[in-house]
Amino acid sequence: MHLRFLPKEEPINALSHGIGIGLSLWGLVLLLQRAALFEDAVYLASNAVFGVSFCLLYAASTLLHSTRSPKWSERFERLDHAAIFIAIAGTYTPFLLIAWQGRLATELLTAIWLLALGGVLFVRRVIDRFLPWGLLLYLIMGCIMFGVIVPLFHRLPGVGFQMLLYGSLSYLAGVPFFLWRRLRYHHAIWHLFVLVGSTFHFFAVYGYVMPALL
Repeated sequence: MHLRFLPKEEPINALSHGIGIGLSLWGLVLLLQRAALFEDAVYLASNAVFGVSFCLLYAASTLLHSTRSPKWSERFERLDHAAIFIAIAGTYTPFLLIAWQGRLATELLTAIWLLALGGVLFVRRVIDRFLPWGLLLYLIMGCIMFGVIVPLFHRLPGVGFQMLLYGSLSYLAGVPFFLWRRLRYHHAIWHLFVLVGSTFHFFAVYGYVMPALL
């Protein structure tokens, strides 16, 4: 699948996730500073994975929408699709390793990362036929979150759980706009839903996945 966007819409597409690069870099620094206070390798690694995955996501998207070279456009498109798989798995990492913990959480996270790796390899081999199978895999990986709602409901404070839920719903609500090709600026609208979803998840991790220090 080679994505096609109207040239006049590309600056908005690039700008929207260019802003995401700055926010994700800032968020990564904040997460690492907070995680370091716990002096726990799991906290530090989980937050690093979460933060870096979103830096990669927004950087790949911005590169894709900024280039005018057909050669580089295809390369950045592959990178963009691969980064989405990594960002989905990266999102699960702190919620499962810190908030949930335990053997089942670790096994589930391992399965999620294997799915992400499979998605990355799929993108490398197949780009022209990426949709609908790639999108289906995104949705399957994303909807796993709703399968772990009950354990996380019991382990997260109320507001933290709400932020987790709102973030997941934001991504899901943006999918119709991603697919609505005839709508002007449909992809920029999708980008806004991604920004909102990742922001909710950032605050859930920063403020509620990591317990308050006494």
